[in-house]
Amino acid sequence: MVRRSEDGRALDPTVGFYLLSPFVYLIGLAFAFGLYSHGWDVPGGWYGLREAHVHANAWGFLGLAAIGTLYDLFPRLVDAELYSDRLKRYSLPLFALGIVPLVVGPVLGMGKTVTATGLVLYAAGYALYVYTLARTYRAGTPNGTALSVLVAQVWILGPASFAPFILFGVPLSVPEPWIETGALHFFFLGWALPIALAGSLLVARSLKWTPDAGRSDAGDGGGGRGLVPASALPSVVGPRSVLAWNLAVLAIGIGFFYQDQSWSALLHGSGFAVLLGLWGYYLFEIIEQR
Repeated sequence: MVRRSEDGRALDPTVGFYLLSPFVYLIGLAFAFGLYSHGWDVPGGWYGLREAHVHANAWGFLGLAAIGTLYDLFPRLVDAELYSDRLKRYSLPLFALGIVPLVVGPVLGMGKTVTATGLVLYAAGYALYVYTLARTYRAGTPNGTALSVLVAQVWILGPASFAPFILFGVPLSVPEPWIETGALHFFFLGWALPIALAGSLLVARSLKWTPDAGRSDAGDGGGGRGLVPASALPSVVGPRSVLAWNLAVLAIGIGFFYQDQSWSALLHGSGFAVLLGLWGYYLFEIIEQR
């Protein structure tokens, strides 16, 4: 599809994210065979393969695909233009150069050098990306759905904030498996899920969008199916709901770090109750749009 594209679309940096993402996924998939076979003798050992697998599939495949998608679609959430195409273009090589050592470093058992270098490069690209989204949000029409997606960007840094302590062996008085569980919770429930819910809402909204209600140049006779309209976007949640969601994510994450404490069950119970309530409301709105 990229080779057949016209008007230089193949050179758009967002396309780079879409191409890089599945290739990194294939690397993570290859590492999965090593994990299940227990037959790969690598310097980083089995745990190095597992870490590389998680980096490839979470930060690489899912992360890069979602970042490319939000570069394209987040401006439509706030009815604005992307703040800076130049910053988007600068961020792509930082992500690309960062994800490779993030994946290769654990396999080689070189966390303090190779993995740490990848983390710095990836974080630099992520800083440009978040700054671009924030400026786009400020320039557009704020709404709860866009705010939930913007605030969610903080949680991908949950795993990254603990990485330096683990890479350089700084004790945190918390068992590493608990840190891994909490970090992945921040990544998937804090970052990925709000993006997925907002995206599902927009796609459901677009399936009933017609040229009369949006762009009139669809040209394919399909009534604009599959496109995301730039107006009349539904806003499911408000600032208070966004705050409640993120406080619940924080409470559950803290509960993972202190599983040996009796009060961790209270954090888990109340946190998951809030998340499930808001999640259910989101699903109701998605079905209603459909």
